[in-house]
Amino acid sequence: GAAIVAGVRQISTPSIKRSILSWGFRTAVTTVCGGRRSLSSVSDTQCGFKLMTLPATSIYGQCRVRGWAHDVEFFYLATLQKACVSETSVQWTERDGSTLVESAGGVVGASLSMLYDVVRMRLAYLLGIWKVTTDNDWRAVSSNDN
Repeated sequence: GAAIVAGVRQISTPSIKRSILSWGFRTAVTTVCGGRRSLSSVSDTQCGFKLMTLPATSIYGQCRVRGWAHDVEFFYLATLQKACVSETSVQWTERDGSTLVESAGGVVGASLSMLYDVVRMRLAYLLGIWKVTTDNDWRAVSSNDN
């Protein structure tokens, strides 16, 4: 089993706007963070469904990014710490009143803020301003372990 299971939203008929924004954010994050392997190949970092083992929860305590992009840092740190991450499908229904849409500056403002946070995060780790803690053993516990 995995130490972290990330949800991937399955939207039956996503809006064109959502599809474009999702693609754009995923592409920007992958590019800024150093390729697909940099985030354990998590395809939907922004899905709110995350299931994890107790040791894996300590990654949240290491995150410095606050706001919408904290999920990207979470998966970035999990990957650097070699946590076993898998994905599972989550049925999703779009509804009016998204918290992202209602945030200051709307979708555009939130998207720019998220991109800024992702670039800032990547540079901080790349330049050694922020350090990665690697004290934990992220092996998934199998039924053979006692």
